This record gives sequence, C-alpha cells and structure tokens, in this order.
Amino acid sequence: MDTQKKVIFISTAGGPMIPRYFLRSGFVAELAKRPDVKVVLIVSKAEEAGYRSEFGGAGADIVAIPRVKTSKYFEMLISLSRSAFHQKLSRAWHRLVERHISRVPLYRIVLHRIIAYTFGTWRPLARIIQRIVRERVSHIPAYKYIIEIFDRYNPVLVLSTNIASTSYDVPVLCEAKRRRIKTIAGIRGWDALSNIGFMLMHPDYMVVPSMYVKEMAVQYNFFPADRVVITGFPHYDWYADKELLAPRDEFLKRFGIDSSKRVILFGAVGGILHELEVSLAEMLDDMVEKGVLPSDLVFIFRNHPYYNFSLSRLKPLRHVVADEVRASKIPRAGQPKEDLSDISHQINSLYHSELLLTTSGTIILDAIAFGKPVIAFAFEGRKKFPYGRYLAKVHGGMCFDWEEVGNCGGMRRPHSERELADAIRTYLENPQKDLGGRDCIRERFIEPFDGKSSERLTHFILSLV
Repeated sequence: MDTQKKVIFISTAGGPMIPRYFLRSGFVAELAKRPDVKVVLIVSKAEEAGYRSEFGGAGADIVAIPRVKTSKYFEMLISLSRSAFHQKLSRAWHRLVERHISRVPLYRIVLHRIIAYTFGTWRPLARIIQRIVRERVSHIPAYKYIIEIFDRYNPVLVLSTNIASTSYDVPVLCEAKRRRIKTIAGIRGWDALSNIGFMLMHPDYMVVPSMYVKEMAVQYNFFPADRVVITGFPHYDWYADKELLAPRDEFLKRFGIDSSKRVILFGAVGGILHELEVSLAEMLDDMVEKGVLPSDLVFIFRNHPYYNFSLSRLKPLRHVVADEVRASKIPRAGQPKEDLSDISHQINSLYHSELLLTTSGTIILDAIAFGKPVIAFAFEGRKKFPYGRYLAKVHGGMCFDWEEVGNCGGMRRPHSERELADAIRTYLENPQKDLGGRDCIRERFIEPFDGKSSERLTHFILSLV
C-alpha cells in the first residue's frame, strides 16, 4: 500500500440500501480519483463478492469483516437505546407490528412503552441516559479483526454510511474514536433516525439528506447542530438528470398503453402488504369498470424495487398494467447513458404519471420530488387484512414519520372508496391542489434536490483530510 496516500475508511455493511443511497452516486469514484487518497470499503463477508465486482475496479480496496458477535452487555445497551427513546419515536409503529405481526407478548410491549415514557420524554433525563449509554458503548472491548485493519491501513478518516448498524458501523466508529481518528456518520434513509432508537455514539460530524433528518439528530439525539451537514440524497442525483427522461409516447408504448390515456402510478411497498396492495389494484380496476373513476385511466402497478412478487393476478384486469421491471439496480458511477435502463424506467414511471397511489413508503418523497400529487391509502379496501386496520393506523399517528409528512398537508389519505374516488378526481382536475403542502414536504424532507448531493458529500469529506 502507498504510505503517502491518506486512507479513508467507508463502512458499508448494511444491505442493498447502502449502495443505493450512497455508493452508486459517484462519490466513491471521485474520492478514488484523487492521487493523494486511498479509499477502503469495509464490507460484510456476505457482501464481499458483490462489492469486489462492482467497486473493485474503481480504485477502492475492499476489506471484508465478519459480523460482530455482540455481548449480552452490548445487547442490553442496544435494547435500552431503542426503549429509552422519546415515546413518540421509539419504534412507534411497532406497537402495532410487534403485537399483530411478530406476536411479541403484550407485557413486553407495555414494558417498552413504560421505559420510553419514563426515560425518553423528559429531555434533561433523556440527555443523561443517552450520555451514559454512549459512554458505556465507547468502552466495549475492541474486536481483533477491526484492530487489524486499522493497524494495516492507518486511516485519517472513517465514514459510516449507517450509524444504526450495531454489528458493523458502530464497532468501527468506536475503534476510530479510540485512536482519535476523525469520524463522519450518515444514515441510510430519511426515516432511519426516528425509528432505530437513539444513536449509540456521536461521531465528529454527521452528513444527512434533509432538514428533517437534521432535526431528528439534534432534537432527539442531542447532536450538535453545527456539526450536521445537509448534503441531500446522493441517489436523487440520478432523478435530477433530465437526459434520462424519455418521450411520453415512447415510455407508454413499453406497456402497450395508448398515449391518449391518463396514467396513475401505483407504487407498491410489498412485504406483508403485497396481497393487500394487489387487492387494492383489483378494486381500482373495478371502480373504473363501473364508472366510479374516469374511463380513460390506466394504473401502472410497480413492485417495490427489492421484491419480485408475482403479478399474475393483475393480468386479467383491463385498467391495471403490471410493471415487471424491478428497477432494483441503481446504476454505477460512470455508467454509459444507454446502460441506465433500470433507473431511467423508474424515473419515467414517476415523471409521466398524473399522480402517485401508494400505501406508504419512500416513493411518496420520490413523487413529490417530481412535483406529483400523492394519495396514500388509509384503508384496506374491500378485503379483510390479517393485521387489522393497519393502513388507517399508520396514517393516523401510529408512525411518527408519516404523521410529520402528513402534517404538511401535501397529500390525501382517504379512508374509504368514496374518499379515494374524490381524491383522484380532485387531483386529475387540478394537479396544483395541495401544492403548498407538497412544497412544505419538499423543503423539509427532500431538499436540496439539484443533482449535486454526491458532489457536496465528496467536498465535505475531502475538507477533513
């Protein structure tokens, strides 16, 4: 290894969200181009082959480490961080999920709620509890294989792409702090800081995608505001690339849709909601068939990028088209434009739709970034859902993040078929309806949205080395 180069560690273990949100935006390649910088990606053993294939040729070293086997003491601290968080944030939606889906005993949920209320609500006490836990975490014994890679490379800076990763990122950051190496932490999604419990350690700096995430870091994790840098969502840089937009006729032709039709995108969340979402699509088809909705509507039903559920039930429907393109592969930096079909398809499906229909999910922010009206189902349609009135609870205060988004007033959340039909007709007739609310969402949850997020992230990292 060239001892003249400044080594930057980037801890990336955290599943497919990390390449999607961070690495494929181009900042790794930009850092690696610097003649005085060496980039080392710390990955999990399970993800090593994929990272070597994708990023090995970009000038970055790939170092795989095993998953940290946390001690019972560390597990206790992790559990406390998730329970003694502010009661509104402390994995609020799990009050439903833990009871009805994971089948967690009621007494554990009650205990969890009591701890959250006792230690998380009163800010002076919450600050003390968090400080004690972080101090204890900093004294967790170092792991041999992490010590070895620090000794081998002697980095000058460590960037964590997921401060919530207790099996990889937190131990790596702790070792960096012991050695007085500068640390930066990111977060893998817009809502991650509000549902993981409080941060188990404070890095030197944080890079966050939006004002909302900064609020979560400062208000509920007591992180210094002057050490939080808002860069924007790196993966949104692709969304701002106008060259990826196809003509509307050309895009609709892929589905066999007449260009005279009006198109609404149904962005599915998948997982436990898949069967429910398919039944909602069947309901929409029936509403058009019976004249409840305009006859010129076509719904494009798109699976969540990380699921590949069968959409065969949709094939007989006249007014719903199944989108079989998974769009799971956010492209690599420097990839030729003609090879960007996945991300281009995803962008065009949003851009050429009249509005978005969904049950929940980050696609709401994606649509608003494109200026599209959004309708989020707050009811389960015509079929009984195994987990009760799930959507009504998610959009009725059960989930803190969606409550905050909803408070802007930028989207409709119908609780019945009639309200759904009214919301669709309202937005079709006047797409500018609720524009002020969408601007509020955009400003607080999305901005900056200018195609320069990865550039800002790169410049900030280099400013510290």
